[in-house]
Amino acid sequence: MKVDGVGQGAINSYTFSSVAANHTISASFSLVPAVIEAESTPNYICPSNPCVAMAVTLNRTYTNPVLAYSVKFTLSPNLSLCSGTGSVTEGPFLSSAGSTSFNVVANGGGTYTVDCAVLAGACGPTATSSILFVVGVKSSDPGGAGSITVNSVSLRDCANQALAANPGPPGTVPIDNVAPSITERWFVRRSCTLKYGFWRPAASAIFRR
Repeated sequence: MKVDGVGQGAINSYTFSSVAANHTISASFSLVPAVIEAESTPNYICPSNPCVAMAVTLNRTYTNPVLAYSVKFTLSPNLSLCSGTGSVTEGPFLSSAGSTSFNVVANGGGTYTVDCAVLAGACGPTATSSILFVVGVKSSDPGGAGSITVNSVSLRDCANQALAANPGPPGTVPIDNVAPSITERWFVRRSCTLKYGFWRPAASAIFRR
């Protein structure tokens, strides 16, 4: 906001006091950027579940139709795609508007670029929250956590103009590839009989727990 040509910053209101002359006030508005990020998951990467799906989502306050997006993301060094770029699959956001073009490029160093655009049908969806795509990841680490970091994003409207969007924080996935330890315990059970006034061993058996 500007008052009499002087910037006031991002403020909600301004009050003129002791007005004795003409004044000018001007304000400009911009969209709050959408946030595109990998969602953390509570599902463990483990021997019984070696591939875990992590969603990359869009959250925004404006409802301008979206024609296309481009997202670059990086896997932490202890993660890899479950089965190459085929592990990155399209979510329902753009496909809800019609047929799409969906492409995944491996850039090296665990970094990938995902491009998607609506080809036919309505110009684009107006949803404020949805899944752009899903990434299947695996790890050979014994434990810890891995992450997906969205590095850069681009949203385009129906006129192919840029829409405000920023990357969000990394999403994490827990890892536990250590098999549980099993302890075996062996027990010897003896039975006795009374014979001639003495207790004598009669039998023994071995049990395992």
